[in-house]
Amino acid sequence: MSEFDILQTSEKEAFLNAYTGTSPVATVPEVVAIGDDAFSRNKFIEEVIIPEGVDYIGNYAFSECSNLKKIVLPKSLQEINLGAFSGCTNLREINFPTKLRVIAPKAFLNCDSLFSNPLKLPDFLIEVAKDSFGEKTLDLLFSNPVYEQKDGLVFNTNAKSLLFSVDLEKETVKIENGTKYLAWNSLSNMRNLKKVSVPNSVIYIGRGSFMFDSSLEEIILPSSVQSIDSGAFENCTKLKKVIVQGEGLMYIAPNAFSGCGELKTITVPSECEIDELAFDRHCDVKHRNI
Repeated sequence: MSEFDILQTSEKEAFLNAYTGTSPVATVPEVVAIGDDAFSRNKFIEEVIIPEGVDYIGNYAFSECSNLKKIVLPKSLQEINLGAFSGCTNLREINFPTKLRVIAPKAFLNCDSLFSNPLKLPDFLIEVAKDSFGEKTLDLLFSNPVYEQKDGLVFNTNAKSLLFSVDLEKETVKIENGTKYLAWNSLSNMRNLKKVSVPNSVIYIGRGSFMFDSSLEEIILPSSVQSIDSGAFENCTKLKKVIVQGEGLMYIAPNAFSGCGELKTITVPSECEIDELAFDRHCDVKHRNI
């Protein structure tokens, strides 16, 4: 029986579901992704080599691998997901490929040994959370000049992405014109936030972008917005009015507006695809007639 449990995605592509080996060095076979919890709590591995072709590392994939010291990431990698390496207390060596676009919340939480050597993040990250590297996140970001703080908001100026707010007490947010992406949880848990100005340059509203913003009552989404990801406005309990301008919006993901009890109706573009779980059942969702 192989120590690598390989399964197939719905597109018939191979991904690593689990690793059960006891060798200190693991060379992953040819797959496209590392699944959730695949190596989690493995106390034997000290080095993992991930092959070219892998573009995704799943939630908590290597969490609590307390003896892991080195990981070799492929140039193809684009996303490191939630808590992927959290609790890897001895992790010291890692290479961040230039194509990497997402480092999710808590991805490297409690990985203090990682900072024993110089560490540089890629220039075009679209999503990095305030807690991706625990308390070290801000220092790590600002060691690279493409990451800037403006009016309490942290941006990647190269990727044109709003990453997060360092001030959760703000009542008003004006997103800088030219911003294209609102990152995972970028403006979430801002319980005093009442007014947001979204420029006509934003194309993507990321996962949980406004989640738990319980004072937000209204938002205008410009015609540039193409997709609203899962949980983007989840539990915005006072949100009553969402104005979707133009015909640009093409997709609304699951739970994007779940828990928005005051949102009774919304009109979206005629060609917009809406997941069946995007809205609570009481919300009347209408497609605009052209």
